[in-house]
Amino acid sequence: MLASTPGTIRCGTALIALSLWACAGIEPPTPPSPITSHAGLAADYPPLALQARQQGTARLKYLVYEDGNVGNIEIVDSSGFKELDDASVATVARWRFKPAIQSGKPIRFEQVAAIQWVLR
Repeated sequence: MLASTPGTIRCGTALIALSLWACAGIEPPTPPSPITSHAGLAADYPPLALQARQQGTARLKYLVYEDGNVGNIEIVDSSGFKELDDASVATVARWRFKPAIQSGKPIRFEQVAAIQWVLR
């Protein structure tokens, strides 16, 4: 299942998944909740991208594992710049979560995120 993260809307997928769980008599999972900050810092901006004035948004999908760590990170839509895409992957890899729960047990949960790189 793909779940929503702030700034990313996946309503159709979530509604379909909830309907399938309801029809199957399975309790839908409680999505993961972040336990580390997802705020971007100026220091996260890749120096070469900063120097070249590169900006863009990378969309990624990733798994939140049963222990709350993140892995299997993939670029879904590129920012258009390798440096920003690589920094997006590194940013998501640092995130930690309280894992998704289904039927009282932690489960793996796929999510999507949009990482926006903007110079001001």
